[in-house]
Amino acid sequence: MKSFLPILFLLLSTTVFSQAPTDGDYRTAGVGPANWSTIASWQVRVLGLWVAATAAPASTNNVYVQNGHTLNVDLATASCNNFHVNTVGVTTINGNTIEVSGKLRAYTTTLGANTTLGADGTFYSNQANSVAASNAMVTATGTGGIKFIGNSRTIVTTAEWGTTDINNSLGSCNVEFALTVGQTATLSS
Repeated sequence: MKSFLPILFLLLSTTVFSQAPTDGDYRTAGVGPANWSTIASWQVRVLGLWVAATAAPASTNNVYVQNGHTLNVDLATASCNNFHVNTVGVTTINGNTIEVSGKLRAYTTTLGANTTLGADGTFYSNQANSVAASNAMVTATGTGGIKFIGNSRTIVTTAEWGTTDINNSLGSCNVEFALTVGQTATLSS
């Protein structure tokens, strides 16, 4: 039993502090200020490797805005599954909308932006959930904002965003809940 406990602790700590590596995940590539629609702005995980994207993210893809990167939403409607924003990353939605069919998460990394193509390296294991989302992470102008769509789920948890009011921590960003009829959204605290 003693040899089992360290392994269990390691598995639990990995689950708590990192995200599961998933083929089809997108991350910002760090090429100047990135535009959502610009393919060169993205890298995608394919068969465990990060490669240059051949398309922009879609509603089934998890999106990561990395440490020190700026992402501009230049489409009337951009979409993703889970939306992960580094606390030192910036997303400017302008007057547009990001439709999120998963969750919203703030994360930190101890290293600088990871843009190396190839193996995952420390991309996932170096992440920690943040409870210190800042106003500068996601901003919008006019009617721009985040629109949560789809089925019932927990959209934001305190352990992945913090205890600040979600509307304040999203700066000037509008937040809309447009789930499928009969479905519910939970903001966990």
